[in-house]
Order: sequence, then structure tokens, then C-alpha cells
Amino acid sequence: MIPNPMILYEVAKIRQQELLEQANRYRQLQAGVNSAQPHKLLAWLKQQKMNLQGWYQQRVLKQVIRRAYRKFVGRHPRWAASLFDEYFLMGKAAPLLASVTQLGRLPDADELAAAWVAQIGSLALSPHSLKYSEAQQVAADFLTYLDAELQNRPRPSVSRPNPATY
Repeated sequence: MIPNPMILYEVAKIRQQELLEQANRYRQLQAGVNSAQPHKLLAWLKQQKMNLQGWYQQRVLKQVIRRAYRKFVGRHPRWAASLFDEYFLMGKAAPLLASVTQLGRLPDADELAAAWVAQIGSLALSPHSLKYSEAQQVAADFLTYLDAELQNRPRPSVSRPNPATY
């Protein structure tokens, strides 16, 4: 079962609150030792925020890929059985699909088809197997499903912590 993105967002908010509480405890401890190093605390907080945002983006992307894949399987069951499956999408194709969060764009269908061909390696395409041009079309179909799921995903507003509470 795939958790709801809003639940993940709530978990991320709770984790963010925990990190802020840890930072406050750290700050209180450091105040007694050396109050001249607030920049280290701020740098640590920024790093924790970046880690949390990256974790949240990865979780949401995996959910979106899984939802798109479920729709894809309904239309292309033969391809799902030909290793164009969730294992491929979460493995070999993951760096390509990560471009959605890193670069804000979907990969090319050619890139995704090439990754699939590289995955099957020694099972090289024969005249009786799936054709590369068909692989490109199927990859384009999957990317269409992925784009539709990306458009439908909830986008929670990110609450910014009050700096006065640090």
C-alpha cells in the first residue's frame, strides 16, 4: 500500500519539529559552553532542512512512479512482463526519473527506452522480440502516465518555522 502524500508531508512536518527541538537543546547546551558559534547551528539546521526536503521529494516521486506504473500495466501488460517493470523503474531508470525533481523535466522516451535495452543486455532484441522503436513508444506512454500523475499529486504548502523559536 502506498501512503498518501499528505500523510508523508505530516510525517515530514513532525520530523522537522523534532529537528527544531533538537536544535534548541543543542543551542541551550552550547550557550553555556560557547555562545560565539551560532553560525554552526544555523548551518546544521539548513543541512537538516535540505535532507528532509530531499527525503520528502524522493518519497513523493516513488509514489507517483508507482501510480503511473499501475496505469501503465493495464495498457501494456506484455511490456510489464518484458522487464519494463517497477523494479526497472526504481532501479536502472531511477536516475533518469529523478530528473523530474532535480531538473524539473521528464526524461526523453529515447533515454528511458535505452535504459530498458541496457537492462536486458544479453537478451538482445531479436526479430521475434520487442522492437526498439516499440520500446520508445511504450516509454513515451509511461512518461505520459507519469506526467499525468505529477500534475495530479497534491502540493502541500510548506510552512516556514519562525526564526524567533530557534
